[in-house]
Amino acid sequence: MASSSSTPQVAAGNSPVGVSNPSINNELSLPPIPYADNSTQFVSLPRGFVYRWLNYNIAAQPTAAASWTAANLGTADLLSLIKNVRIVRNNSDTLVNMTGEECAYYANRMYGGSVNSVIGTSAAQVSGQAIGGANPWLNCNLFIPFEGPQFKRSIQTLLNSAKMSDFQIQVDFNNYASVISTATAWTTPPTLTGSYSSLFWQAGQKPGTPIFNFGRRIPTILTLPAGTGSEQQFPLEVNTQYWGIQLLMPAGNLLSKVRILSAGTVYRDYNLPGRWAVEKLRRNVQPIGLAASTNNDQNIYMFNFVSDGSLREMINAVGLGSLTLGLTYTGSGGSARALALTVLGNDS
Repeated sequence: MASSSSTPQVAAGNSPVGVSNPSINNELSLPPIPYADNSTQFVSLPRGFVYRWLNYNIAAQPTAAASWTAANLGTADLLSLIKNVRIVRNNSDTLVNMTGEECAYYANRMYGGSVNSVIGTSAAQVSGQAIGGANPWLNCNLFIPFEGPQFKRSIQTLLNSAKMSDFQIQVDFNNYASVISTATAWTTPPTLTGSYSSLFWQAGQKPGTPIFNFGRRIPTILTLPAGTGSEQQFPLEVNTQYWGIQLLMPAGNLLSKVRILSAGTVYRDYNLPGRWAVEKLRRNVQPIGLAASTNNDQNIYMFNFVSDGSLREMINAVGLGSLTLGLTYTGSGGSARALALTVLGNDS
């Protein structure tokens, strides 16, 4: 595993190193993440901040003949390069573990805009080009938000790094063939340039709104038997608070009902596809990928339990003996990913 450790460390409660006249909101750059095909890389992140989001801009030029088509693109275009991205604190506590595709879907469903790659003819000109040109430049963003933009007080879901002993972003990479299946190499290898948005305050000062710990975005891998229209049940983690679940179903399975329950209590009961159609309208959900017509966008869903923006609508599983995800579907089954979207208790 390679690493980069040039990021300055920041003492808890102090202003960032090298920043004068600090304000409550701040955006700074991060050290680049080095790239190598099929490798794991990590970068140490600065501590002492309350993070809103991290973002890494990715630019790359695969070597591909002009005969490539939309069907050759990875599901999430250039973000298909990201096999997994993890946010890890204190060396071993994983807070986020997502694929590049899941990051694309999550950002789209939370913010309601397109996160598709753009194509160009040079590093400086990365838009307006059609699919199919030789050795295309691709550009996209690996965006990892901690804030809840649809909540009344997004500050309540930020990530406080002040008490961490270590803070890292770790990336498992695929290679050029994950981006364009007919590519044979890189004409220009990927570069990942980072930035972040945070809050900070001087010693003795704190924001007026209480801040919740961010919680986790960790997938539960579900092995689905062939679906016959009867509910299949899968255990979820307890002792946390859920504001939502993002569900990636395997292709060829048609989901008709989702329930969240514990013993005899049903917390959520969604009928599909009508419920998901409403969610798409409310959130301005866009197809993922430049080749959207070739992607099975109907197989990924986000269920946001906080419909009116109040965290009081969360499903509180703290102290429950069990929590169950019930799925009713038809199809051949396969491997699904249920991404838990949680917060922990108040962090003052």
